Amino acid sequence: MSSGKNTKRVPSIELTLLVLLTIVVRVVYWLQVRDEAWFLAPGMDPEFYLKWAADIANGGGSSYLPFPRAPLYPYLLAAIQTLFGKGWLPPRLLNLTADVISTVLVFHAGLRLGGLKAARYAALLFAVSGAAVYYSGEILMTSLAAAATIGLVYSLITFRRSPRVIGAVLSGILLGVLSLFRPNALILLPFTL
Repeated sequence: MSSGKNTKRVPSIELTLLVLLTIVVRVVYWLQVRDEAWFLAPGMDPEFYLKWAADIANGGGSSYLPFPRAPLYPYLLAAIQTLFGKGWLPPRLLNLTADVISTVLVFHAGLRLGGLKAARYAALLFAVSGAAVYYSGEILMTSLAAAATIGLVYSLITFRRSPRVIGAVLSGILLGVLSLFRPNALILLPFTL
């Protein structure tokens, strides 16, 4: 049985292994589907986001006003394309980074809410979640929105346990970021007040 003192210390080896598992599972999945047409030349929503991002990168983003969809993801894609070029890998590495952040946040939320055992299982479930693995390979904002959501929940948990102005500000910022991915997230506003 673990004491309260032990649950406050983050077991870095376990968290590192969970992060590595998150990365390995997604990279293996990408390697398995890398030759699929939908992976190399995504259509529908990914194609729309890539076109919008290319227009933003070329100075034509104003043709999308008012925004037909939440605007943060296309602007992030435009920045990624400008910095790293076009291709299938850079947007997916952004998703992978978001999933790594999500794994860490899920672990810490589990640690705060249920102790070390809950943290291990929660982060493990996220690391191997089929939905999370699939969306890491899509050129969509799902992984980033999930990371923002998990970050918001974690910040609210932290704020509830230790109310400080910085916690309130962080929760507000994360809700704002989440709303720029998923505008319907604004329904969560009363829970952040």
